[in-house]
Amino acid sequence: LAQTAGRGRRGRAWVSPPGVNLYVTFVMKGRPHPPTAATWLASLATLDLLRQEAPGADWWIKWPNDLYCGEARKAGGILCESLAASPGRSDILAGIGVNLNMTPEQLAAIPVPDARYRPTSVLAETGRTVEVKACAADLAAGLAALRAEAERDGIGPLFRRWRAENRILGREVCDGTDDGRELTGTGADLAPDGALVLADGDGRRRTFH
Repeated sequence: LAQTAGRGRRGRAWVSPPGVNLYVTFVMKGRPHPPTAATWLASLATLDLLRQEAPGADWWIKWPNDLYCGEARKAGGILCESLAASPGRSDILAGIGVNLNMTPEQLAAIPVPDARYRPTSVLAETGRTVEVKACAADLAAGLAALRAEAERDGIGPLFRRWRAENRILGREVCDGTDDGRELTGTGADLAPDGALVLADGDGRRRTFH
């Protein structure tokens, strides 16, 4: 398998050579509430997969939809979009890309917009390759299990875990929104709907989705 036109948030390109990584789209029947919970589900399922395949590495979630290792090494991303299933009902397409077996040489060749952030992979972190199809099956099972937990226990526990796995609180943020606005400030909180709350130098808070 190869991905020829991968894209992420804000139309950013996703680079993935043939046969080494995981790229998959799941259909979530029925829109979770709030809709951003689809990203929480997909992010946590992917985080669990990475911890399963490389338990000694320092995996975490970067708001709103990226998976990182260590201080600034990106290993995966999530892109959730609505799909009109029938009149009055919409499902969610959850696209997930994870760097599994890219070598350090392949990773070093990827152009990045910010030199502080470099891509990584399970292979780069552990020195061993993993089976892509098996990882896809495990990811599907993990996503289904989390969805079942959310339906049984409500969305609160899912949100609290997703919030705890983020490392945005207290960190300086410099990013952008889908509508072109610039995000600058210190991560102050993650709202119950998944929005990022930033504090500026004067203590004022702004919320971004």
